[in-house]
Amino acid sequence: MPAGAAPRTETVTGQFNVTLPNGNSLLGTVVADRTSGTPITTVWHFQGMINGIASQAAGTATELWRGPGVETIQITSISTWQMPLAQPALLPIQVVEINPSLVTLNGIPMAISPPIQAPFSGGLTYIVTNPAQGTRPISAIPNTSGDGPGPGDWLPVLGLLGGGLLLGIAGLMWPAMRRR
Repeated sequence: MPAGAAPRTETVTGQFNVTLPNGNSLLGTVVADRTSGTPITTVWHFQGMINGIASQAAGTATELWRGPGVETIQITSISTWQMPLAQPALLPIQVVEINPSLVTLNGIPMAISPPIQAPFSGGLTYIVTNPAQGTRPISAIPNTSGDGPGPGDWLPVLGLLGGGLLLGIAGLMWPAMRRR
């Protein structure tokens, strides 16, 4: 970024519907607010369900894009962790695009639609599923505000998380999910 230039920002959303080989599932939305720089800094939030239990998490990360379809995400803080899993260590997450609809997250294959794009190049909403599962839009998730269920408590999911960062946030939860 040129000296004196204002940083650019963008909001990226991802919708996840993923089941790991051991049966643990993640269903929900990640929203990431990015700020340009080297590295890119991001504030992220997850809201959804882990194994059917209302869950949320939030924190910060940095993103370093190493070329087309290759990114390293470093989770730098976790400010909220209300999950039925132990809070993981802050770890780097490697995202590699295998083809336009398949990426690996620290070696775990994930289907993604549309193909991931570098930050600030237009990719703002994504769907992430298990490979060969196809995209399955989530039309609503439970209201996890604590008010309890009711007829009006289903909230439409408006966006899906973008790029590797959302995958990275999901990757943050997977080490703990694998141990269960």
